[in-house]
Amino acid sequence: MEIKTFTDIFKWCQTVPFSPVLLVVSDEHYVLQQAEKILVSRFYDGTAKDFNYSIVYGSESTGSEVAGLAASYPMMADRRAVIVREAEKLNKEKEVLTGYIKRPGQTTFLLFLATKVNRATNPWKAIDKQFTAEMPAIYENHVRPWIPELAKSHGLSIAEDAVEFILSTMGTNISFISAEFEKISIADVPGKKLTLDLVAQLTGIRRDWNPWELKDAIVKNEEEKAQMIVAKMIQSGENPVGMVASLAMSFKSMWLKSYQIAVNKTMAPPQRYPELIEFNQVKAMGPKAARKIEYLLERLSQLDAGLKGFSPFPADIQFGSFIADVCNFERRED
Repeated sequence: MEIKTFTDIFKWCQTVPFSPVLLVVSDEHYVLQQAEKILVSRFYDGTAKDFNYSIVYGSESTGSEVAGLAASYPMMADRRAVIVREAEKLNKEKEVLTGYIKRPGQTTFLLFLATKVNRATNPWKAIDKQFTAEMPAIYENHVRPWIPELAKSHGLSIAEDAVEFILSTMGTNISFISAEFEKISIADVPGKKLTLDLVAQLTGIRRDWNPWELKDAIVKNEEEKAQMIVAKMIQSGENPVGMVASLAMSFKSMWLKSYQIAVNKTMAPPQRYPELIEFNQVKAMGPKAARKIEYLLERLSQLDAGLKGFSPFPADIQFGSFIADVCNFERRED
């Protein structure tokens, strides 16, 4: 199957036919962890685990050692499993491992888990492409529908604004999001429903110091609030360039909404929560919405260049100037 999102890897793990050798590549610990869990549950029945189940690390093993383990016959079972974590660090005696992969034993399930490999070199190119899963880039629209599913796996439901809060504060780091849900799941959640306030409380993330609230303050021309949010975010270690990227992505989407509304003044509000929020924000900005958003994007581009070394001023000063400028757009226009 074609793998387009990180969740496709889990589907691949659930449907790929048995092969003596499989490779999963991802720089997300959560993806590797889940892939290992699914594949082991499918291809190893747990018989005589002390003899038939081995976990090794690439940094501590050689190709000969892995090949030797894989070539061993199972004891009192039909199949044994050999799991190689950190497979990208497996550098010694690769030629022996390549030889085994080309002629693998049919009674062993050998699983390689790696953060990154060169598929054009051995031993990795010796693994059939259909038995290799490499994770593509993760985007926000991949993570958004996954969060409610993650909550469900912990016996919880989650409000839509809480999903947006997680995205705005944790980004697309699914390993981090998963770890936060592990903590959340042991808390006493009233009615098993995660609200925005409850998520903020349980994760310890301030609701008012994040890109979501910063964008809202800019849209509403609340200069003092926006300046405070920027100051707190930078003080807490947020990457200013990342903050600009987050705002630019949001305002680009809003610009498209402003164009759609201008063309169709009777446009019905969208059904999906994030699009509805943007729709309402554009409406609240009034007839000058498109012009203001275009100006915002222009200033964000300038701010991005400045933060990357084209300005002698520190990040907080540059961001402060940007906030003061865009929050007074209407006054300057008038």
